[in-house]
Amino acid sequence: MGNVPDDLLISVEEDRRRRKERKVKVEAVPKSFQNKPQSQAPQSGQKQSGSVLQKEVTIKINPARIMKGGFFVAVLFLAFFLGQWTGSQDGDDSFFSFLSFSSAAGAAVAENSDSPEAVTEELPVSVEEVPTEEPVVENVTDEAVVEEPAEEELAAEPVEEEEVREEDQELITEYGQVDFALDKVTSQPKDGYGKITRIDVTVTNNADGKVEVSNMLLTLKGYDDYTKIVEFSGGSETIYAGKSIRPSLEVPGGYAYHESVVEDFSRAQVFLTLYDGSGKVIKTISKVVSLN
Repeated sequence: MGNVPDDLLISVEEDRRRRKERKVKVEAVPKSFQNKPQSQAPQSGQKQSGSVLQKEVTIKINPARIMKGGFFVAVLFLAFFLGQWTGSQDGDDSFFSFLSFSSAAGAAVAENSDSPEAVTEELPVSVEEVPTEEPVVENVTDEAVVEEPAEEELAAEPVEEEEVREEDQELITEYGQVDFALDKVTSQPKDGYGKITRIDVTVTNNADGKVEVSNMLLTLKGYDDYTKIVEFSGGSETIYAGKSIRPSLEVPGGYAYHESVVEDFSRAQVFLTLYDGSGKVIKTISKVVSLN
């Protein structure tokens, strides 16, 4: 050991001394702390939190405040139902229609009776939502509501042509759509003879234009060469499209007949020919009539 440097010996001695000091410190710590695991240290804090949750809580109820709030609500309900009852006396049944709402409001008050503050704050809001004024009854008329057709429907409907004025109708000369009928023959029968004094006819124009009639030619069966011209009043009549005329025309001088030609006065056959203003035949008709 005589060859070991002095510095090395000093450091070895210093190291031994430090180890002895550490050993002494470890022996001074109690064994209970040396063997106790560190994970169990927070248990004291858990016991403290458990003690706070197990603490008793006291709730104070003020009967005076509950009675005061209940009285206020009762006054509001009394005023509301009194107004509804007054309206029902005038024929308004809205009082009975709100009974269901009152039952629902009473149930809401019963649920919140433990909290006087909730009763005094919420109930006035629900009461204000109900109208206290009498409902206005609108006058309903029996008039039917006419709905205006849509623009598409208006566009789809055909546009009706404007009707031509009667004065502007074209005068037609083809008479296939003109009807002519003998309605009545008035006669003056005598012993073995007589005469026709008046005839009633109907002329109907079913054509698109106007027709002008001028006169008629009257004759009886058996009188081939004996005729009478019966003119319309004014010399002529204009019949417009879709119109009819029913004149009763006088036979000038009468149309005489005799039993030698007309054997049976109760079954005499009359012929009528209708002419237009230009002398063109419109239609010829015949009819068996009584001349008695």
